[in-house]
Amino acid sequence: MSIRLLTVALAALALVWPASTALGQARPLRVEDVVGLGMFGRAAVSPDGGWIVYEKRGAYDDAPRFDRGPRSGWPLTDLWVVDLRLEDSRPVRLLPEEPPGLLRVSWSPQGGRLLVYRYVDDHLEAGVVAFPDRKVTWLRLTPDMPLMGSAFQWVSEDKLVLMTRPDGSLPWLLRYYGQGQARMIEQWRRASAGREPSRTVIDAADGVVSADGGAPDQALVLLDFDAGTARTLKKGRLVDLSVSPNGDNLAVTEEAEPIAVSPESIDQAEPPSRLRLSLIDLHSGSIASADETIDVAPHLLRWSADSQGLLI
Repeated sequence: MSIRLLTVALAALALVWPASTALGQARPLRVEDVVGLGMFGRAAVSPDGGWIVYEKRGAYDDAPRFDRGPRSGWPLTDLWVVDLRLEDSRPVRLLPEEPPGLLRVSWSPQGGRLLVYRYVDDHLEAGVVAFPDRKVTWLRLTPDMPLMGSAFQWVSEDKLVLMTRPDGSLPWLLRYYGQGQARMIEQWRRASAGREPSRTVIDAADGVVSADGGAPDQALVLLDFDAGTARTLKKGRLVDLSVSPNGDNLAVTEEAEPIAVSPESIDQAEPPSRLRLSLIDLHSGSIASADETIDVAPHLLRWSADSQGLLI
């Protein structure tokens, strides 16, 4: 299979090399040449070794908007697939009926399904592609992209836990570069109408910094593709999740009360809120919360191989 992957990589390089060589001989490189180049994104072979799916992105200069930072090229991204089981297989579009804006996310444990995202018209949606027929099911759920943890995990070949945004808003990672200007324009629009307050209040009472409005809650959804069901497990200001290897339990961390700023010392990169741990039984849906006096640190949350211990 390594020979097949090398062949695909060399074929992709061959498409780019002649154009770049000719360009270099004709005239000096210009900015327009750089932003006019397409590129390849992430690639992954299915766990069963039967397929490779990779991202192919159009010219950056053709992006519909440029206030998404390094993710401005996502609407130009398409997914291509190669059937590694066939000797003469050639790359084809994974979902030829779909417009660009497709992102490769994660294979299921045995490679029978592929989690993908669709970013079209500034809306993000999760979907699952079934193999080998490559039929996609769009879930009508907006996935989140947490900064300090996982946004999803496969429980089994037919079950997936997904962190979602019930209000349909874009994850912070997609809003970060452009939200300041957008919010300012909206505030000025409300001020000019003169019918409702158009201010933002940031308070620091007792060393706790807070702003009016606040962030919306996320929701953890358990998807069963064989049964065709979607069950909400928990809502809150979620941070991280981890499924036990036996698929019985889900560990979740979420934000609790804000941390007061100490007048004596300030810790660099300290989380703004306490983190609390919960364990969810994926069969019954029951939730067991850890001792609220325990302040859980971010990033760890790993199960032992026998599913009897959790590293926090």
